[in-house]
Amino acid sequence: MQKANMNNEPQKMPTEEKENTYIEFILFLILGFLLGIVIKTEVSKRITIGYDDYRLQGQKEMYRMNEVQLEVKRKAEEKAKKEEETVNQQNEESGIAEGVETSR
Repeated sequence: MQKANMNNEPQKMPTEEKENTYIEFILFLILGFLLGIVIKTEVSKRITIGYDDYRLQGQKEMYRMNEVQLEVKRKAEEKAKKEEETVNQQNEESGIAEGVETSR
């Protein structure tokens, strides 16, 4: 005996289920293809990377990393010296002020 269908729907034949599966699969492929076309079209408006990239001329102003590193190091050293001089000046001024107060 077969179990009764709870929803009172007619039972589908196995071939109908296979056809539905194939149709769903084909619809997903078509949807994916169309979605790919839409994404490619939108991206191509914003990104300029493509087949002719080898024809682009390189930038004339290239960075030399060694020079940039040396410049950054030099600026850091100058900043450290200025901060040290400022601290020394503040210490001297506070030392002079303390010396004046204690000598009275």
